[in-house]
Amino acid sequence: METSSQEFIENLKKHPEGHKLARMIFGVMTETKFLQLYDVLIPVNDGPLDHLLNEAQCKELLLNRFIELDKHSNDKHDQEEESLVYFKYTVKMMYDDYVKKFKHEPNLSGIAWIVKEKHRSNAAHLKMIMSFNGYKLVERKVQECGIFDADTQWEYMYVNKGKEGSIIGSQLTKDMKSVNFSILSLFEFISGANYDKDL
Repeated sequence: METSSQEFIENLKKHPEGHKLARMIFGVMTETKFLQLYDVLIPVNDGPLDHLLNEAQCKELLLNRFIELDKHSNDKHDQEEESLVYFKYTVKMMYDDYVKKFKHEPNLSGIAWIVKEKHRSNAAHLKMIMSFNGYKLVERKVQECGIFDADTQWEYMYVNKGKEGSIIGSQLTKDMKSVNFSILSLFEFISGANYDKDL
């Protein structure tokens, strides 16, 4: 039986050993699964589970892992004369923004903000790159998938003189406003379409 994100939060709040369970669960939770919980972990700095983990535990269990996982995200960007095609926002960038904005280390809802901002920023960046090259973003709802919330399916469609052309790959994402799309694949699509624009 699947558990909704709201039920997950309520069960943790009510459990007599919620602190221990939170350490166990969030200590192994992937960034994708954590992102699915965003709506029930906020408001930022006043979230329903913020009391279960202190800031040091949040950094150890979640933040440091997420930073480590995408620390090489911009290696290609650095090697390719800083081409915008390869640029990615990272958890470390958003962590720095969080500390600058809120003046303290992130708690659980704060890390949710960091992860959400990373995916939102990457989605906006990718949309800009694709729009620059004649593609538009088409959103479609699909069936519920995974143990939490419904996914959104995104498709990139080439538009030529106002006429829609072929669809370039469907993308599934746990974040309603982000696109799980390989920058390398994006570059291959653009190159394959004979685009010579300097990004």
